[in-house]
Amino acid sequence: MNRLGILAFLLSVSIVPAFGMGEDQLYTGDAGTTAPGNVKFQFFYNTIFDAGIKVSGTSFTFGLRDNLDARVGYGYLWNDQGPSTQIGPSMGAKWRFVGTGKAGTSFAVSGLYASNESARTGEQKQDVGALLIGEYASKEIILLANLGRVWAGGSDSDLQYSAFAVAKPTTERVLLALQYLQIRPIGAAISARGRSQYVAGIVYSADERTKYSLQIGYLPQPIQNSRWAATLGFSRRL
Repeated sequence: MNRLGILAFLLSVSIVPAFGMGEDQLYTGDAGTTAPGNVKFQFFYNTIFDAGIKVSGTSFTFGLRDNLDARVGYGYLWNDQGPSTQIGPSMGAKWRFVGTGKAGTSFAVSGLYASNESARTGEQKQDVGALLIGEYASKEIILLANLGRVWAGGSDSDLQYSAFAVAKPTTERVLLALQYLQIRPIGAAISARGRSQYVAGIVYSADERTKYSLQIGYLPQPIQNSRWAATLGFSRRL
């Protein structure tokens, strides 16, 4: 994946868990895991307005234990300025080693392996990501913090990822969130500056199994002169 592509993609959706949205469809990853024996399907569609960049992806998450799940996913980035890029297939896992992921303080780690198509050569490249997740949750507020890294395959520079969010449940069905994300290239092959994004979002729970989300992002460092992005999300427990 070229550097513009991976920066645009990671600014569109969090690298956790496994290049997808969090348990509550927030960009910033949370410590929640899918319950044992359950399977969750997720879909997202992101566009960076006026930049000709669109990203879509799907994933299935499988609950293995009370504090452990695994997922597989696939995504694609369309770039009107060229070239478009395959993102995945990918596989990852999340392990919560402190707390319940529901109330109080929780910590988790997640890992990712993705096979991506190089925008320059068309060859397959392997990327590996890891993230540390901190969460504090109560009935009134949810606080999230992420710190992670992507070890990029090929000649691309590695990436450092950080994100912070505060979310407020307003009713039993609605969650509002404000978030800040930053992605910074690191290593000897740096060819692009870091980028950040401010995000406001809403998550609506239609029932116990189905959630919808809408997020609007502002990019202080524009991508192809565009400063605004939007993401639609859907998840359902099967």
